[in-house]
This record gives sequence, C-alpha cells and structure tokens, in this order.
Amino acid sequence: MHSGTKAPLHYAATPTHPPSVLVQFETAENTVNVAGVGLTGDLQNLKTIPTVANSTPSISNYLSALQKYSSALAAIPWPKDLTKASGGVKVQVKAFISFLQTLPGVQPIAFGSWFSQLHIHEAALSTATGRLRTRLGLPG
Repeated sequence: MHSGTKAPLHYAATPTHPPSVLVQFETAENTVNVAGVGLTGDLQNLKTIPTVANSTPSISNYLSALQKYSSALAAIPWPKDLTKASGGVKVQVKAFISFLQTLPGVQPIAFGSWFSQLHIHEAALSTATGRLRTRLGLPG
C-alpha cells in the first residue's frame, strides 16, 4: 500500500477482520482489477485477431500487476480464520503467474488454445477471490 493512500471503507469490520486487513486486501485487489480491465480493453481494441506478438505488451502489464498482487497478499497479516480462503487466492494467483509466463514460448498455432486457458485462469482466480471477499464480509 502506498504511504498516505487509503481505500474507502464500505463495510463494518468484525473483531476477527481488522480494518487494516480489509483495506490492504481491497487496495491490492483494486490494482489487479484495474490491470485486468486494461488487458480486456487492449485485447478488444486490437485491429486484428490476437496473436502472441500483439498481445504480449498487454499481457506483460497484467502479469506485472499479478506479481504485485501476489506480493501484497503475502504481506497481509491474515487472521487465522481467513488462512484457507486467502491461501486459495494465493494459489490461484501463483498458478496464473506461472501460466502467463509461458506466453513467449507459445507457438502461433497454439495461441487460440493458450488464450482459452487464460480465461480459465481468470475464472478460477475470480472464484477464489469471491470466496475470500465473502469471508471478509465484502460485497461481491
């Protein structure tokens, strides 16, 4: 979290979920969400079918955001009752990072399949994040 930057609080923290944990999570999540919206917009605005070459800059930006998200998640002092839910998000983020790092080796003929896998990873991360948000008492 940047010094002096605070996410707005839209919830009442329970004793087991300190406001600092909620703010840190929402700040980290917002960063990766903004990058995801940027990736989607970039890919939709391509003048041709997505390829490894024309998708790499946008996917690299998203990969960087996921790496920052992973570091931020690791730095949050999760309460014991959130260990499983936060761990699920961490696992999905690491799997997504590993997957995105395969992009440079993808052959053009296999890019369509790789791209489909990208959506599967997005959905898995979204599901895990949704579970954590529910456990935190945050809106979906």
